[in-house]
Amino acid sequence: MVPFLSDFSDNDASIMNNILHRNTDKIVNWLRKDDIVVVDRDFRDSISTMEELGLNAALPPFLNGRRQFTTAEANESRCVTKIRWIVETVNGRLKQFKFLSNTVQNFSIPHLEEYLSIACSIINRYQTPIKTSSLEDIEITKKNGRFAQSVKEFRNVSREK
Repeated sequence: MVPFLSDFSDNDASIMNNILHRNTDKIVNWLRKDDIVVVDRDFRDSISTMEELGLNAALPPFLNGRRQFTTAEANESRCVTKIRWIVETVNGRLKQFKFLSNTVQNFSIPHLEEYLSIACSIINRYQTPIKTSSLEDIEITKKNGRFAQSVKEFRNVSREK
């Protein structure tokens, strides 16, 4: 991936749109039609780009002035949060390294991949796994897959109305 200048115009959604439109690092080749891309609310402006590529974006729903989610929206939000939890946990582990917890200076960018590899190697060697697999994981994965399919069907019905 290429570095992006972080300013008011380069937010997560615009960076995602740029990466997908330019097919940076051939990322589109990694993706298949109907893949589910789990993102946070910062990516809401890139949902249409993902959908154009046949991807299903899963992000927490918005209250939009309401006081409470519907049951389906609350369940969807919990599902997305459970999946995103691991991403945020890994990011937190990386930010234990002072260099990675601050803004990275431009002169460091050519070596950033090497620095990340070193940090990840240290984490993998000396820290306990975040989660180890269990037999329950298979059942949870099946439930999440069924849930994702029902969310997709719900969205299709909602669009038809």
